[in-house]
Amino acid sequence: MTGFNELTQTQQIDHLWDLLQSQDWLTDVKKSLAALEDEISSWRVAEFAVQLKNAKRFDDAVTLLQHCFDQSNVQHHYQLGLCLSYSRRQDDACSPFLKAFVMSGGADQLIAQDHVINLAQLGKFNQAQNSITYLKQVGAVPQDEILRLEAMVEFLKIYPPNQIFEQLDISLQARQWLNVDEFLALIKVSLRFGEGFAFFRLDDGEGSNLPWSSSVKRSCNAVLEFNRDVFLGHWFGQNGIASALSYGWYNIQLELALAAQQVDLVGISSPERFHQELAMNSIRGIPSVLNTFLWTLLSEDQSSGPKLLCSAQMHWELGIASERFFDVIRMAKSVHVISSRKPFVDLIKCLVPAENVEFIEIPGERLRVAELGDISVKSEISNHYPMRYEQVLENINISAKPGSLWLIGAGLLAKIYCMRIRENGGVALDLGSLVDLYSGKKSRTFPSQLVECVETQVASLRD
Repeated sequence: MTGFNELTQTQQIDHLWDLLQSQDWLTDVKKSLAALEDEISSWRVAEFAVQLKNAKRFDDAVTLLQHCFDQSNVQHHYQLGLCLSYSRRQDDACSPFLKAFVMSGGADQLIAQDHVINLAQLGKFNQAQNSITYLKQVGAVPQDEILRLEAMVEFLKIYPPNQIFEQLDISLQARQWLNVDEFLALIKVSLRFGEGFAFFRLDDGEGSNLPWSSSVKRSCNAVLEFNRDVFLGHWFGQNGIASALSYGWYNIQLELALAAQQVDLVGISSPERFHQELAMNSIRGIPSVLNTFLWTLLSEDQSSGPKLLCSAQMHWELGIASERFFDVIRMAKSVHVISSRKPFVDLIKCLVPAENVEFIEIPGERLRVAELGDISVKSEISNHYPMRYEQVLENINISAKPGSLWLIGAGLLAKIYCMRIRENGGVALDLGSLVDLYSGKKSRTFPSQLVECVETQVASLRD
């Protein structure tokens, strides 16, 4: 039998995974690691801890590290800090994060980010600022990253997480979250009686582009503009960021804010998602997810906020309920698709007569173009915004009528389209990535149940 020390690195990690099936797995793991030289054993522990963390087995990773800890290995300290943080033990994570920060000499950007943001969300602002001062002195972390860390510390001063969760708890007591059956019933009523209706979802992309107050922008602009531009790059490409901003993207942000206040049904993340972003010390996720709450659940003027709430994953719930969703689509007088996905249009033509289907094609999301083979984007000049945006609005003004159903996969601009359709009496649904899945494109990691339900229903239509 091949000894553990004779296995390849990959085989050794696989063997350690197999040992987890045992009740006394830790003893077995330590016996296997004892066959290795100390330095190699130390790195196998770190590598296995990373895999346990990625599998969300945080408690097992903490147990492994605590019992096989190497004080001289920076990754043991860092991974212990991460796993404690992901387990929502931010106070306990402070010490290993600090040790990793000191051992790395302020030269590791990820360690610095986790260390500083973890301190700031706990209200330890002096310690966070001292660490930032050290980063400036060392000079190993890029200046723009240091500015973002400073902005995050200020952001968490303005919005202490504990206060946010208290406010969310109060707001949610008076709110009802719709399930997919209630959602479909609403759509049926709107189509039957020719009433305008808009549903869209607000996630981190939208949250990074919803406006901020002038005081927050003054303190935190380095991180807020960075997050905004990350998503503009996803949607329009790196070369499309400047043109979008120069054309008047700020006006789109204002329209998005107005839409968030007026939409009939909005899909937002639960407070659990905010917990997750805090646990990950996410520069992008913490401000962006919070901003979706500030414009909905925590809006200062609750009387002008969205009337109804549902999960930000409602589009996936529709996919799981595809058979019932297709029945609703059949009720529409006409169906209009705003998307880059022609296969989705072909699918809709299996549900309603082709002459009642309109396809308003847009350039696809640039981040996914290469991996998905999206031929709708051929060059930088084919940007969705500003070039195609105005044309789509004109098309909506012509086609949107009572009884018309609009199925949209168009990123942030889908929200603006939804409200224009609603104004004209149509029913607008922001389907996002569900359009990709209906088109046979797995543009992200979809739940297996969703994939199975969609593929089954699509196959039954085409048989």
